[in-house]
Amino acid sequence: MTYYRDLSKYVYSESMIPDLNVGWLSRWRPFTRGAVGSEFMEALASQVRVPRNQMRGSHPCYFCSTLRVGGVATSDQIFEVEFRLGSAEIHAISRNGEVFSAPNLIYHYIDRHGYRPPREFVQAIIDGGEGKVHNSAILRLRKMVEDAPRMEDRIDAAIDLIQVSPSSSVNWLSEIVELPSCNSYFRSRVKAALQLL
Repeated sequence: MTYYRDLSKYVYSESMIPDLNVGWLSRWRPFTRGAVGSEFMEALASQVRVPRNQMRGSHPCYFCSTLRVGGVATSDQIFEVEFRLGSAEIHAISRNGEVFSAPNLIYHYIDRHGYRPPREFVQAIIDGGEGKVHNSAILRLRKMVEDAPRMEDRIDAAIDLIQVSPSSSVNWLSEIVELPSCNSYFRSRVKAALQLL
């Protein structure tokens, strides 16, 4: 997987949503270790259940298998369900509207390898619920659902809205996915995210 320093500008993909990187680790670079609370891990697990910026391939955890070239595929039990990790991102939106992007492998990095993400990211994950994210970030995501040129950005924005503002977004998104003109891929991804509420 590509390494990016924590809190550096996001450049991994063409996605319009994320602002800052978190958790793009490399076995060749040191990283901060330490305990994180159970409240954070539970909120992070909820994020991992709904992937963003889903890719076709996957990255293994290179910390688990340092002697094998290419590493091994990584999966973890999250809410008693086995999740394959390493092929998508999660987003955390801070109270002031910054969007952090992390590979979904971050759950494994924290749980199995003791990685401690920056406090800004930890707080954004914990705060990522209803009423704690600034309205300007919610409006920005709604605009992206309507106008983003890439379908993947529209889907990711919709999923982010479901995470941070379900009460004001669920009815609106439910109406959009039922429109005859709605893209079928958008419809299937958003419906799957809505079912996890």
